[in-house]
Amino acid sequence: MEAKYKPRIIEGKIKDSLSAAGCIVIEGVRDCGKTTTAEKFAKTTYRLFSNDPKNETIAVEPTLVLSGETPILIDEWHNVPILWDKVRREVDDRRTTAQFILTGSTAPEYSANRHSGAGRMIIVKMSPMSLCESGIGSKEVDFKNLFKKNNEKIFGNKEFSLTDYAKYIVIGGWPSNLNLNEKDSSNRIKSYIENLSDVDLRNVSQKISKQRVISLIRAISRNISTSSSMENIAKESQISPNTLRVYLDQLMRVYLLDELEAWSPHIRAKSRLRVKPKWAFCDPSIATASLGITSNHLINDREAFGLFFESLVLRDIRVLASSVDGAVYYISDSRNDRGNEIDIIVEMWDGRWAAFEVKLGSPSGIKDAVRNFEWLDNIISDTKREKLMSKNIIIAGGTSYTREDGINVISLAHLFA
Repeated sequence: MEAKYKPRIIEGKIKDSLSAAGCIVIEGVRDCGKTTTAEKFAKTTYRLFSNDPKNETIAVEPTLVLSGETPILIDEWHNVPILWDKVRREVDDRRTTAQFILTGSTAPEYSANRHSGAGRMIIVKMSPMSLCESGIGSKEVDFKNLFKKNNEKIFGNKEFSLTDYAKYIVIGGWPSNLNLNEKDSSNRIKSYIENLSDVDLRNVSQKISKQRVISLIRAISRNISTSSSMENIAKESQISPNTLRVYLDQLMRVYLLDELEAWSPHIRAKSRLRVKPKWAFCDPSIATASLGITSNHLINDREAFGLFFESLVLRDIRVLASSVDGAVYYISDSRNDRGNEIDIIVEMWDGRWAAFEVKLGSPSGIKDAVRNFEWLDNIISDTKREKLMSKNIIIAGGTSYTREDGINVISLAHLFA
């Protein structure tokens, strides 16, 4: 049975963007819900399927999909790449907002002849569903309040067990999987990975090897939530270092993978922080499915559970960050093997920011997170500190509260926006 549509946090940004620009472009991994959400705003819809013979006709006569009541949704527009410039010119001619919505699951390849769309098109990034969007969370802690210096204590007590978190790590945030059990969902995601490796990426580049893609996905999955070096990923995936970057770029082009950027604060220390790239899947279920990991495996391996839980938190924080127009980063000092790290930084456009550590919730884990916040305090400038709105420890527990030192301990399932 098809899951009933559930509202998405990104809808607010889509609405605001349509009011500000002639065209918005909703980008994200296949099956994350882009088309269904876009249809809530569109008055006319055109679907451009891969390898459809009609695409050749549209490439010759683009006006076939540029007419109708606005906003006009052109789904999977990248199957007719010429539409980018055609839509841009149409927006120039019409000189009004909310004309077009483009959705795509493949980023267009750079072309010196293609206009960037800057000033005419607003890009909106969409992810799989967070726990609160899926209807699983209890919505007790408002994410937006973490960016207000109001000193209000937070509270939440809706129970959510480790078993629950493990289950939803494996099922993932895919709208079409919401009504499936863990086994069926995992099997569908395995098929999804196979199909993406064999079809989607081959459409991007015929030189891509399906076996190498799957090997790379597994290598990244084994290093989930860590700053593994390119050399290590290349060795584990058995892809030459020179070729690895090509494959990573292709996974990013279909939005399956992101390279999490390192945060650049005003540092007081004389020596600069040294960081390694941190790779993150759009959803932790990609990693569990590729490795055949079940919720029982996670429950019986706390160290692995912690790493996969961090991936779940990152997915949800990215979704929630769109409610405050925030960008997501991490900060790490890898000058030695015991370097300090803050798992997630969310910074708003006006410079306000919040720091997040991710722990399963044990007392020792909480203490470790507090020590990392103390390290952060010692390296940021006074100017940056004035913009810090909150320090937060996200846990896999059922109680949310504010400590005496002002640090929030928050159950992931309690967050909403």
